[in-house]
Amino acid sequence: GLVLDGPTLAFAWIAEAGALLALAHHTRDRVAGCASLGFLALAGVQVLAAVAPVESLRMGLADPVPSLAALGALAAGLLAAGRVLPAWLFEGQATETRVVLDIAGLSVCFYLTVLLLDGPALTAAIAAESVVLALLSRRFGDQPTGVAAIFFLGTAAGHGLVQSAPPVSLVTGLADPLDAVIALGAVAAATIAAAGALETLHPKVRPVLLGAAGVTLLYLASGLVVTPFESGEAVDSALLSAHQQGQMVLSVFWALVGVAVLVTGLQRDVHALRLAGLALLGVTVAKVFLFDLATLSSMYRVVSFIGLGLLLLAGAFVWQRLRPRALPDMREAPEGIR
Repeated sequence: GLVLDGPTLAFAWIAEAGALLALAHHTRDRVAGCASLGFLALAGVQVLAAVAPVESLRMGLADPVPSLAALGALAAGLLAAGRVLPAWLFEGQATETRVVLDIAGLSVCFYLTVLLLDGPALTAAIAAESVVLALLSRRFGDQPTGVAAIFFLGTAAGHGLVQSAPPVSLVTGLADPLDAVIALGAVAAATIAAAGALETLHPKVRPVLLGAAGVTLLYLASGLVVTPFESGEAVDSALLSAHQQGQMVLSVFWALVGVAVLVTGLQRDVHALRLAGLALLGVTVAKVFLFDLATLSSMYRVVSFIGLGLLLLAGAFVWQRLRPRALPDMREAPEGIR
């Protein structure tokens, strides 16, 4: 502390914490184990006070490379401590201590990512971190890590919606379609990957995450559908502006996707898909009545209603032909198997 300063001091304290961790692991020395946590705490204070303070989010880092390296080393030290320190050190509180150390390490990782990246790259990085956390949760059976993975997914989705594809893009189009594809595509891919890794966390986690991935992809596709009609190259027709054309096409697109999901759910006899298809058709009907009816000219209102009506009739026809199998009447079953 007297000789060093800045990132070098943080590295020194993290290295000393690592040496104490190894000593505690091999000799069962309680003092060494507790001292390793003390050195990690000192390194954390040094990093947040002098190396990468919170003001760096607004003003940037004075010396980026060593500062980011110090943050990475601190995160690695905290995560390692949660798994290297023996259970006997905490006298029955090993799980709670590991959770605290994991949360601290993950928070440092998140802070490092925010300092290092921006825009769609930041969204993709947070989504990738969520997949890593989901895999760690499955590997170690660690529920808090799985919850952290879901939190990272939500953060990545929120950042993508704010920065790359805000909700207003469904009306005005995407400002940068490539950024939106990178950001929301990464979120959707990470959600699908995390759904498989976190299915042991709770029985409903996998279907909920898969549904969230589907909604994300639909949202991205909707923005891409509207964007050509809002660009400078869009050509207005004599009867309808390009903006109104985009909304008409978006309504038809949602209806097509709703019918397709409904048919898939009927063919595969998947209850969740049937509900998703019906829900999307309901949203489309609401949009046509509440938005299109108020903004489109009369001719294209007729086109929207006719298109939606034909697709609803097609869905009803398919439902009639492929309706879900009826539940068996348990009154007709023998007493022993009811």
